[in-house]
Amino acid sequence: MSWPGGASSTSAASPSHAATFGTDPAHRRRGLAGAAVLGALGAARELGAESARVCARGDDDYPSARATYESLGFRPYARNVTFVPGGRR
Repeated sequence: MSWPGGASSTSAASPSHAATFGTDPAHRRRGLAGAAVLGALGAARELGAESARVCARGDDDYPSARATYESLGFRPYARNVTFVPGGRR
C-alpha cells in the first residue's frame, strides 16, 4: 500500500509506503486484514495523505486479496506487466 505525499515523504509526488499486509491462514475470515489496512489508512490520513494505492496481485489466483481491498473501497485501476528477458520467470 502506498499513499502520495504526507509527512513521511519528501514531496507530494513521492509515495510513502506501508509493509505488505497478510493474515495467517489459521486466522483468516475474521476481518483482521481489513482492520490493519483501515488502521494504516487512518494513520496516513493523519500524516496528510489524500489518496492511497494498493499494489496487490488480486488476480484470479488471489481472489481473497482483491475481495478484501474492494470491500474497503479500492477499485482496480491499472495492471503492471514486467518484462523478463528471454521469457524466463
